[in-house]
Amino acid sequence: MWSGITVEVNALLLPAIVGLFLMVVPVPFIGRFAARAVMLLNRKLIYLGDSYSFSPMQLIVGVVGLLFVQSWYSWRSKYSSVDFPRPKAEFMGQWEEFHAAKWRSERNIYLHAVTFVSYVALLRIAQLLLQVDELQMEKEQRKPSAPSASRGSPLTAAAADADKKSK
Repeated sequence: MWSGITVEVNALLLPAIVGLFLMVVPVPFIGRFAARAVMLLNRKLIYLGDSYSFSPMQLIVGVVGLLFVQSWYSWRSKYSSVDFPRPKAEFMGQWEEFHAAKWRSERNIYLHAVTFVSYVALLRIAQLLLQVDELQMEKEQRKPSAPSASRGSPLTAAAADADKKSK
C-alpha cells in the first residue's frame, strides 16, 4: 500500500528534479526541449466557466503548497511546544514512538517544501529559457544583411563624398 507521501515523492518530486537537471545541463538542445515540455504542461487545460482557467502545473503547485501548509500546521500543533524528557527504561518505547512520529512529520514538511520549490523553480526557469530563445530569434531577424558595394553602403557613400570634394 502506497502512502500519499510515497506518491508525491515518486510522481511529483522526482520528475521535477529531473526536469530541473535537464534545464541546467550545458547542452542547449536538451534545455530547450525540457523547457518546451514544461511549458506544454503549463498550458491552460482546466476551465472553470468563462472566467477562470488553470494549468496542470498550477494545480500541482497549489496542491503541494496546501499540503506543505497543512503538514506544517499539524507538526506545529502536535510537537512544537511539547518537551518529552528522556524517560526511564520501562517507558523507552513511548519515547521512541513519540520521536519517530515527530521525525516523520518533519520529513513530510521538508518533502512538501522541496516539491513546492522545485515546481516553482521549474516553471520560472522554463519561462526564462523560452524568453531567451524568443530574444535570440528577434535578434537574428533584426540583424541586417551584409552591406553590398552596389547598393550605396556607408563605405561607398563616404568614398563618393571624398570624390566630390576632390573635384
